[in-house]
Amino acid sequence: MARSPHGIEKSIRLYAENSDSNYIDMLFGATAPGGDSGEQDAAPVGSIYMRTGAGGGLYKKVVDNNALADWEEVGNVALDELVWRSEKVVAGTNDTLSAGSGINPVSWTDNDSGVDATNWVVGNHVLGDLNGVPALFRISAIASPTSITLVAASIAIADNNTFMVQAYLPDSPASQEQQAIVHIPTAGSPAIKISDVNWNFADGIGLAASYAQTNGTVTSADTVNSAIQKLDGNQIDLTTLSGVAQGAVDLGAFSGTLISDNQTIKQALQQLETAVEAGSPTYTSNAVTTAVTVDSVLVDNICAVKWYVYARETANPERVKAYEVWATHNGTTSADATQSDDTVYAKLKIGSNFDVNLSVDVNGTGAGQTMRLRVSSSSAGVDVRATREAVSF
Repeated sequence: MARSPHGIEKSIRLYAENSDSNYIDMLFGATAPGGDSGEQDAAPVGSIYMRTGAGGGLYKKVVDNNALADWEEVGNVALDELVWRSEKVVAGTNDTLSAGSGINPVSWTDNDSGVDATNWVVGNHVLGDLNGVPALFRISAIASPTSITLVAASIAIADNNTFMVQAYLPDSPASQEQQAIVHIPTAGSPAIKISDVNWNFADGIGLAASYAQTNGTVTSADTVNSAIQKLDGNQIDLTTLSGVAQGAVDLGAFSGTLISDNQTIKQALQQLETAVEAGSPTYTSNAVTTAVTVDSVLVDNICAVKWYVYARETANPERVKAYEVWATHNGTTSADATQSDDTVYAKLKIGSNFDVNLSVDVNGTGAGQTMRLRVSSSSAGVDVRATREAVSF
C-alpha cells in the first residue's frame, strides 16, 4: 500500500514547552508575505513563510511593525540571476514616488535630514516604494536642494533587476548614506537589500606576488593589479622627470639667480617666462662713489662673462658713458680661481667727462667663490646699469 505525506491544513504552530504564548508559525502562500493584515501580520518574529508561486521562496519574519517589510527573503537569488542596471541611483526610499515637479527629498519619511539634492545632477535616478512596488525615476530638473522634478525612467524595472544605490534611506540614520546593493526579485515585489557597500574590506586585498612597477596607458583590458602597476610606474617616471625626490613639494635649490629656490614647477616656469620676455636681467647701483659690486657670478658655474655697462653722472644725467667688459678666471668646477683677467673696450662717451672705474676680481672660496664686476667713482656719484652674457662650464 502506497504511503502518502502526512497532511496538516493551513499552517503549523510550534509552541515552547509548557507555553501557549511563546510560539512561531510556519505559513505558506502564492504571493510574497505581507505584514499588515491577517495571519502573516499576527505571526511572531521568527516565523517562517514558504511561497508557492513566482519561483517560490523562503521568508523569515525579522521585525513586527505591521508592515510589508517585516518579512525578509532567505537566500532569495543566485548570483548568476542578478541583472545589473547601469543607471546611477542616488537614493532609494520606502516612500511612494510619482512623476512630477516640486518633489522634496528632505521630506521623505525615511530620510533623517541626511540627504538632499545638493550633489545630484539631472540624469541621476531615484528608487521609490522599495518596500512595496519599487519604481525607478529619472531626475529631469533640480530647482533647489528641496525641489526636484522626476520623470519615469527610460527602462522600467524588470525581474531580477539589481541596483547600486548611493544613499539607502531605509537604513538607520547612522548608516543611511552608505551605498547598498538592492535587488528586486520580480517586478512589483518589494526590494531586498543584499548588502551595504563600503571599502573597509579593501584593507584585506593584497597585490599580486609578482607585482612590479610598469608603465603605460590603463585600458579596459587591465586587471586592477596591472592598472596599479602602470599607474605606479608612470608616477615614478614623473618623479624622475621632475628631478627631485619622491614626496617633494617643490624643486629645491637653484644655483643661479633667475629661478628662486623652493619653487613649484609652475612658479619656476613663470619666473623663467618673465625673465625671457623681459630680456637679459639688468643689475643696478645708484650714486656710486666707493667701490661696489654691481654683479657677480659663481666661479663653479661660469667660466667667462661679458658685461655691457652703462653709467651716468647722478647729478648730471646728460653725461653718459658705456663700455663692454670681457672677463674670465682660471678656476674650474673642482678648484678655486686664483686669478681673473678682463678687457674694457668699446668705450662710448656723451657730454663732459666724469670718472668711472671698472674692475673685475675673484672673491671667496669653495662653492661660494664669485667673479665680481666692481665700480667706483671719484665724481660726486654715478648711476650704473650692467647686463650680463655668460659662458657656462
